[in-house]
Amino acid sequence: MFVFFLTFSAYALLRYADTCRWRDIIISSSMLAIATLARPTTQYLIVFFPFACWLLLIFVRRHTALASQKIFQILIASSLAVLLLVPWAIKLAQTEGRLTLTTAEIRSVYIHDQLVTLESYRKGKSINESSKTVAEDKTLAQTPICSSLEYNSSVRASCFKETEKRYIRQLFGYPIQEYAKPIAKSFANFFFNLIQTYTFYTSGRIAEELIYKFF
Repeated sequence: MFVFFLTFSAYALLRYADTCRWRDIIISSSMLAIATLARPTTQYLIVFFPFACWLLLIFVRRHTALASQKIFQILIASSLAVLLLVPWAIKLAQTEGRLTLTTAEIRSVYIHDQLVTLESYRKGKSINESSKTVAEDKTLAQTPICSSLEYNSSVRASCFKETEKRYIRQLFGYPIQEYAKPIAKSFANFFFNLIQTYTFYTSGRIAEELIYKFF
């Protein structure tokens, strides 16, 4: 679901860079909001969205003035994406104690996965082997205790918040050079996916023009 909506959003955004139509940028922002609801840990994409729109317009149109003229469209579309997320944030605030798109439970699982991935990169181990190494840590033993508490209760949320804090301390407890390889690989994957999407979009445009020309 997440990949589908994110790809749809990227495709609509590329169309917007080509057409500058309201419809395309509204579809792009709406699909991004839905993708964020499918995987709330990627909520930072909403913050990145207006900058991505502006930079893409400059890159495709090669005209800074045009990109500046479209700031109003970009701001409206970004605001719409945020508004689509507000009801979910308000619902979670009842148990989490603040506006958020993710529960402490989900965040702790996500950070645990990052620990496993980092351990895999650092030691050159498989993900399964790294999972066993991380599982030996005492922090993981608290997870079953938190899970046994009443679902959607503030007590359960507080328990997972403490687990999350412990995982964060672990995650940022490595020397800074240990993060270089995972970060470089993540950026490489992101730009590779972006290039693939742009190539797909360009191929579609060429095919569309050929169809209109010959048929």
